[in-house]
Amino acid sequence: MSMAESSAPATVQDRPDPPAHLALRDVTKTYKSRRGTVDAVAGASFQIARGEFVSVVGPSGCGKSTLLTMVAGLVQASSGDIEIDGEPVDGAHPRLGVVFQRDALLEWRTVLRNVMLQSEVRGLNGDKHRARAAELLRLAGLEGFDDRYPYELSGGMRQRVSICRALLHEPELLLMDEPFGALDALTRERMSADLLEIHQSSGVSVLFITHSIPEAVLLSDRVVVMTSRPGRIAEIIDIDLPRPRTPALESAPEFAGHVAHVRELFVREGVLTR
Repeated sequence: MSMAESSAPATVQDRPDPPAHLALRDVTKTYKSRRGTVDAVAGASFQIARGEFVSVVGPSGCGKSTLLTMVAGLVQASSGDIEIDGEPVDGAHPRLGVVFQRDALLEWRTVLRNVMLQSEVRGLNGDKHRARAAELLRLAGLEGFDDRYPYELSGGMRQRVSICRALLHEPELLLMDEPFGALDALTRERMSADLLEIHQSSGVSVLFITHSIPEAVLLSDRVVVMTSRPGRIAEIIDIDLPRPRTPALESAPEFAGHVAHVRELFVREGVLTR
């Protein structure tokens, strides 16, 4: 081999891929009870690239939320590996933000102080993050509600406060466990539009749990389809729809095609009927 050949830079194809932002490899979760063991998740494997939006959709009780709590470090996997930027997840990760279905706001704290709770718990600079909290509330359409209390807000507004709180410390990965599940249809559509804007502007990676097929297709770069319990991955579907997206996209034939594809998988699993 000549010197010119040996010193030539590696091609893009030759260079190793960077580690996935989030990687799950053969992850299983089994719970023990007095009646025996319950298999919640079985052999789940997928990755999320930095800045990617990935939804997990499946029937109730299939282990979607269990999967998220394992990624969050709140529950330990029975077997398999979960890594963030190549590092094993071992407890709560400092660069994560988590939003649950219930907003979990503290009723005795104002909107601003609920958002700032993230700063207090993490011991962050108060002045710096107070300014960021105000900006997040403005982006969420909650400007002027800083001193309101949770009981004065609608369900959608409360959930926006919860999302602002999760984003306060500028997480690199946002975990969302059916955050719109308790909302009415119109509020849910508005929240989906807000989340699309947040993802577009922040570039945060998102793992989103839902049982809504259209919601998963609208929001995601890829959709992970899970089977009934024990939750296995039936298929991972690339959603090749252009961004930026709006709820108006739901009327497009391409959107309907993706929804039909996911639905067909559930028909095959016996979860839905034709």
